[in-house]
Amino acid sequence: MCFLPLPIRILLLVVAHMVCNILDLIAAFGLIAKTSENVKILISVSIGLNFFVCLVIAVGIIGAVRRYFRILMIYLVTLLSFVIGKLLVYGLTEKYAKKHHKLIVTQYFQLNTIVGFITFVFVAFYYNRMKVAANQVQN
Repeated sequence: MCFLPLPIRILLLVVAHMVCNILDLIAAFGLIAKTSENVKILISVSIGLNFFVCLVIAVGIIGAVRRYFRILMIYLVTLLSFVIGKLLVYGLTEKYAKKHHKLIVTQYFQLNTIVGFITFVFVAFYYNRMKVAANQVQN
């Protein structure tokens, strides 16, 4: 993957993130009927974060292909809030729902969070590179 240009790497990571997101959504919908009322709130928050990021991923693809600064910045902020939200759900589940912790924090949940963070790092690097190139052109 190192030999590919950075926009192609970002697009591949975005596709991987979308696949992880869909797998996490399927797992969460399967769990929502099996849990108690308190745990359903945490699963619903996780599902909401996944839906929100699914919508913004399309915007991120457009920003990466078209090289729009504002769209990439919106995508960066969304990815950062997604990762922080997932980490908060993880922490709250560990603290308040220890009995259901393994049930909520599945391998798809963890994989989705990790791929989201890696995507954030690559998009941030790409955004910074684009800004430097734009500043060099202006000078």
